[in-house]
Amino acid sequence: MVLYDFLMEIVSKNKPRKEQKNVSDFIRENGFNVGINHVVFRTTRRENSDFLEDDFTYYRNEIAHAEFQNDFAKYETLSSAVTNVLINKLLEVIHFGIQNLE
Repeated sequence: MVLYDFLMEIVSKNKPRKEQKNVSDFIRENGFNVGINHVVFRTTRRENSDFLEDDFTYYRNEIAHAEFQNDFAKYETLSSAVTNVLINKLLEVIHFGIQNLE
């Protein structure tokens, strides 16, 4: 979650608000949502909402909500779903953001 917060900080620079939408927009605008090792987008689980969010945002929210609800079984399941592939892709997006936005 620290890496996600760092990415959100980077992509929200010069934006009116620091928000998760900036992360999803950055991924789309820079082509990380296409290709063999693309970032997957899925429908949000937020009630009464119908938009797509990237895997980083999805897992960040799911893990945070499991923590808030003290649902340790869900937390453990979600944590094991965060693979090295996902972490490496997140680092790639962060690296790109640092190179191109700073």
